[in-house]
Amino acid sequence: MTRTRGQSQDGGDQQDDAPAAPAPAQEPEPEPAPAPTGSESVQAAPAAAQPQLPRTGADAGAVLLAGSILLAGGAALRVRVREQL
Repeated sequence: MTRTRGQSQDGGDQQDDAPAAPAPAQEPEPEPAPAPTGSESVQAAPAAAQPQLPRTGADAGAVLLAGSILLAGGAALRVRVREQL
């Protein structure tokens, strides 16, 4: 069976040429900030201490405690292995 334009495989009369969705309007790009000249001094602001770590939501103190425990455990294992050699 040959298919003609406008017919689907099941024999229906559905059009293959569906109207394309209109393209979304493109927003104009914001203009970049002017580059600082050599006479201006650029200083980076120091990072402020945060009560929670970004992207984790965990308290900084809890992460510090866990890291300290892991570091102490690794040091203890290293000392123990060194004594056996």
